[in-house]
Amino acid sequence: MLEEPSASCRMNPEELRLRRELADFYQLLHHLGWTELIFNHISVRVPGTGHQYLVNPFGLNYYEVTAENLLKVGVDGRLVEPSAIPPIRPDSLCTGSSTSIART
Repeated sequence: MLEEPSASCRMNPEELRLRRELADFYQLLHHLGWTELIFNHISVRVPGTGHQYLVNPFGLNYYEVTAENLLKVGVDGRLVEPSAIPPIRPDSLCTGSSTSIART
């Protein structure tokens, strides 16, 4: 089972459940080898929020998607809430980051 997101204490239980299920679905598709399609997309609507959806961050492989790194976006594709993923800077040609094992 996936670990609870750090913000889970403030998150609606239904949204937390959907995050886990969507992340598990990404893992299942990876397991089945259904990741080599072009422009494939999986999302889920967050109930009770109008038109907001959970989507995977662009560029992640399906096996990298977790309940915690899913993004909540509106119908225009803009982030609805802050994300752990750094924002894209238009003046940047290349960015990189590293995560220490000690972070976990």
